[in-house]
Amino acid sequence: MINRHVAIPGMRRTDEWESLVGRVVDVHLDNDLHRRGMVEDVMPDSSGLWIAAQGSCSREFVDKASGYTVWTDPWTLL
Repeated sequence: MINRHVAIPGMRRTDEWESLVGRVVDVHLDNDLHRRGMVEDVMPDSSGLWIAAQGSCSREFVDKASGYTVWTDPWTLL
C-alpha cells in the first residue's frame, strides 16, 4: 500500500466502474490508497477492472468483492 487515504478535494467514490475506461483513478483498500492508475478495461457487470501497467507496476485486476473501492474526480462521471 502507498499511504493512508488523504481526502483530495473533489474526489468521489464511484461504483459505476463501466464508465471509467481510459480514466485515471485512485484504488483504495481498507481506506488506504492502494494504487493510482489508468483504467484499461472493465468487466461488463462492473465487478472488476484492470489498471494499466505503469513504470514498475504491472497490469493489475481489482475487484469489488475483495473490498476495493474506486475514487475519481466528479468530471469523470459526466
